[in-house]
Amino acid sequence: MKNTPLKTLKPTERNVYPVTAPLLLSLFLTVLTLVGCGHQPDSELQLGENGHYAAPAELSPYVDAFVTAASAHGKTLLVGALEVIYDETLPGAVAGRCEQWANSPRKLIKVKKTIFSTMPEGARESLFFHELGHCFLDRRHDDTKVEREGVLQAASLMSTEIVRAEVYEAHRDEFLVELFK
Repeated sequence: MKNTPLKTLKPTERNVYPVTAPLLLSLFLTVLTLVGCGHQPDSELQLGENGHYAAPAELSPYVDAFVTAASAHGKTLLVGALEVIYDETLPGAVAGRCEQWANSPRKLIKVKKTIFSTMPEGARESLFFHELGHCFLDRRHDDTKVEREGVLQAASLMSTEIVRAEVYEAHRDEFLVELFK
């Protein structure tokens, strides 16, 4: 086999491929990492009015309403470490769940969209206020009952059962006073 001498470049010629190829490959991998590998949520996450939390656009009004209600009851809440997501892997009839981590301000609310989307508006807000009560008010479940119109009903949004929309709407102020006590 005959050795061929390396080509000598003239001052006007440029051999750009060896430098350009790794640079282009690096640029391509960077763009792929930033754009192509992220989780695609059901809908666009957005910043809420009352803090820099992340939530699908259709769910952020519930967080904003909670922060506003808390303020009206003398509580200032910082919701910047909150993320709200849809999660169809929640077990059975669980419509929502608050998750927190020890020694971390991070809070995650998971909502089962297949259940949530069928709920009336009042039940949606009561569910959100319940989960946010766990996350931000450190509230635990409270299955205390109170008699209203001759029927025993949940006295608290922190009941283990979702408060029915019509009950919540008729007694919203009462529920909020109890929630933010």
